[in-house]
This record gives sequence, structure tokens and C-alpha cells, in this order.
Amino acid sequence: MSSSDRERKENTLQAEIVVIGTELLLGQIIDTNGAYLAQQLSSIGIDLYYKSAVGDNKGRIVETLKMASERSDLVITTGGIGPTLDDMTRESVAEVLGVPLELKPHLLEQIKAMMGSRYTENNARQAHIPAGALAIENPVGTAPGFIAPTPRGGAIVSLPGVPGELRYLMEHKVMPHLKERFHVQSIIVSRTLKCMGLTESYIDEALDDLIKEGSNPTIGLLAQMQLGEIHVRLTAKATNEAAATALIDPLDAQVRHRLGKAVFGIDELDYEQAVANLIRQHDLTIAVAESGLSGGVGHQLATALADGRHFAAAVMAHLPAALEHLLDVPEALLKQHGPVSPEVAAAMARGVRRRNETDLGLAVTGAERLDGGPDTVAYIALAHGNDALTAHEYRRVSSMRFARQRIGRASLQAIYDHLVP
Repeated sequence: MSSSDRERKENTLQAEIVVIGTELLLGQIIDTNGAYLAQQLSSIGIDLYYKSAVGDNKGRIVETLKMASERSDLVITTGGIGPTLDDMTRESVAEVLGVPLELKPHLLEQIKAMMGSRYTENNARQAHIPAGALAIENPVGTAPGFIAPTPRGGAIVSLPGVPGELRYLMEHKVMPHLKERFHVQSIIVSRTLKCMGLTESYIDEALDDLIKEGSNPTIGLLAQMQLGEIHVRLTAKATNEAAATALIDPLDAQVRHRLGKAVFGIDELDYEQAVANLIRQHDLTIAVAESGLSGGVGHQLATALADGRHFAAAVMAHLPAALEHLLDVPEALLKQHGPVSPEVAAAMARGVRRRNETDLGLAVTGAERLDGGPDTVAYIALAHGNDALTAHEYRRVSSMRFARQRIGRASLQAIYDHLVP
């Protein structure tokens, strides 16, 4: 291959993943292999354009692989290379490529040694691979893989569906082969900016020109409904990680400038930990009081702040008598406004702060379908300073998934907003 051919190949290399197994389509198992393979490909700069799932039906497998091999340089399949009759990946790949299956004696001997007394003639099927394919010996299982060349100069790589076997073969056999075969000299690096407090539509509009103009690096948005977060993914392709990071950094700065304090962290950092880090940075102490919804805010903060003196207590009180006894909420206030009210939330926040002598007192009181209405309602209050107070109402439709979790996140956001101007 000439240097110009190699450069063209690297710049246009397009990959596709095909996961095979009826159990995937029935929802009996979750496809973790596809996500893993995607991460591995991106780590060496191979662009993934398509991912398909197909059941254990030879006609449909052939149809899927034919389309994949015609539009993609590299096709990686997972599953369907076991010993049973419903494992049809080998036969399907051979049919797509127009070649017969060939017995590889050395594979058969390895399978027999691996199986021992459990070996049956069905296992011999696994020693057959498409003619012209490179066998991938499997020292951690009984299903060898293979790499079969395609007419367009690409390859179909077939790997077992057992996650441990797939990962071993991918990392020890396939990745080195792909780097050498396709002369891969670049990597893809992604950074995810995590946002809270802004809607996906607002962020999309705020970043519209950057999204449209971006080619390398690019911007993608992902709404995390359960968490109430929007993730902004920045992705760059370069010869090495340092070069990719250098491409991402200026775009990162632009996004942060436009979205402001809504960006609370990157990549693996979760919101609870981000709030906990702020409490540590300001060297504050906090106590939490909750009533009605059992949103677990106290537990989340207690876990995130478990390593120091910053978290004092979490009080869960539902009955009016408990609110009076544990948080000093006046009986008259409860009778006048009811437990689910902004007035009681404020009293709870002050009470839990005074009782525990902390810098901050966070309170959440709420109920599902308050007064027979359709909403889950919560009142959130944060006591701080010289008994200063910030409080607000939060509503979610009760039938909406994750209503309680979202209210819990809103409670943490009250702390975040107080500590981040």
C-alpha cells in the first residue's frame, strides 16, 4: 500500500458493529459489548458510524452483514460463534463473502483441550472459519474468532458474545491487528461537560453556531432525564491525546463562557460530589431535614461528605409532632400552613441548622398529588449566614418518571446556587 493510499485509508476508515443474538432483541440481556467495542475503536481513532442488532436468523444476519460490509471498511460482530445450531455467524459471514467454511485443525485441538471430557462433536463447528480468514485463537474460552477480508479491502471481525472472552481477544489480538493493518495513527478523545439548571433546548440554542460549525472538535448534546442534567460532549481526533486535548480546550472555554455556572463538572464527576466539593472548598458544615417525599438528599450528601467533619446530620420527620420535637417547627405554623408549605420548609431549615450548629441547613418538604392535584410538590429551603434564607417551590407531574429524583436534585441545586455566584 502506498503512502497516499495509507493516508486515504486512515482518513476514511469507517467502522460498524453488529451484535447478534435474539436475546438482545427480546430485552433478556443488555448489550454491553457494543458500548465496549465503540470505546475501543474510538481510543485508536477509528470512526464508528453504525451499530446494529440482529436475531439468530441466518437470512437476517446475512442481510445485515451484506449491507454493513458494503458501506463500512471494518465490521465487528459479536455473538453467534458458539457450538449450537442457532450460532450462525460463521456461516453468514462465509455466505456474504462467497467463500466456504474451512476446518482449522489447530483450532479443533485447542477446543478439545479446553473442553476435556465435556467435548462433543458440536464443538467441532467452532473450528470452522471462512476460507481466507485469519483465525483468532481464544485462550480464555472455546469460541475462536476470526478476521475475514472483504472485497473492498476491509475486514469482518467476528468475536464471541461472552464479555470476558470478547474483551480479552479485542485487547490482546484485534486491536494490535487493526493498528497494523489499517496504519492507524490517531485517537479520538472526548470530554463531557455536565450541566444542571438549563434545558436542552436552551443549551442547543446557546451553542448553535458551535455545533453547526464544528468538524474537529465536534459538539453533541445528551439529556439525562433521570438526573435532570444535560451533557455537552466535546470530541476531537488527533495523532495523540495531547494534540486532541489542545483542540478541545478552546472549545471547552467557549462553552463554559456561554453556559456559565450551569457547567458543574466534567466526565465522571456526579452532581452530589460536585456539591460536596463546594462545601469542602468553603469549609462549611451542613445538616439536612426532609419530610414527606423521602428523597434521600441527606443520604446522598452524607455519602459524598463521609470523609470529614462537614456533614452533621440528616433528619427525616413526617408527622407534625416529629417536626415540632426534632426541628422546632411551631405547632401554630403547622396548623396554619400545613406540613407541605414554604413556611414550614423555612422553619425546618432554620431548626435543623440551629439544632446541629451548622453553617447551612437544608430542608425539603413535599408530597405526591398535593391536595388531590396532579403534581408532586416540594418546598426547598436553605438557611445560612445570620439566619438568612433562600426558598422556592418545585413541581413535577406525579406520573412523570423520576419526579422524586429530580426534586432531590433541585434540593442540591439550592446549595450549589448559594455557593456559586
